[in-house]
Amino acid sequence: MESSLVLEFPKAREKTPQAPMERACEIYREYSGFIWTVICFHVKDTSLREDVFQDFFLSLVFKPLPDEIANIKSYLYRAIINDIKDSSRINHAYKARLRRYAACRRQAAVEDNPLNSMIKRENSDKMFDLLDAQLPEHMAKAIKLRYKNANDIQEIADNMNVSPRTVSNYISIGLSKMRRFLKTK
Repeated sequence: MESSLVLEFPKAREKTPQAPMERACEIYREYSGFIWTVICFHVKDTSLREDVFQDFFLSLVFKPLPDEIANIKSYLYRAIINDIKDSSRINHAYKARLRRYAACRRQAAVEDNPLNSMIKRENSDKMFDLLDAQLPEHMAKAIKLRYKNANDIQEIADNMNVSPRTVSNYISIGLSKMRRFLKTK
């Protein structure tokens, strides 16, 4: 008769880390009122509050809170503020892209009209002639290179053999003089 002796040792209870979703749900159950209050206080646009609230929950799932946090409310407050700032930056960048796109579309529509192009060209030619008549040569040249030829400051500096700071000064002072001149007319 064969006997096999199998010894079973009780398994030590290991502390298993909670799944990120469970941890996020636990934090939301306990602190959702606090989170919502902070969001409402800092996000004035009521249509964005719910989005920020949901995005914050997702950020807790993907970046769970460390276990060694002593003051969870303080940590949550800082995390909420950072999420609000990120959301605001993204929103502003998106709106800026939309404005630039709309401006390009409007400009393209206006430029499609040949009469508008001709009038615009005549007006700008008159303005650049006025620059030559009213400003010192170096200022008029810097402004024309910048706005007529669409050169950047460094290109103008290389062309005129001066520093970029000098070119900026020429343009700034020249435009200021032209504004004063046009106000007196």
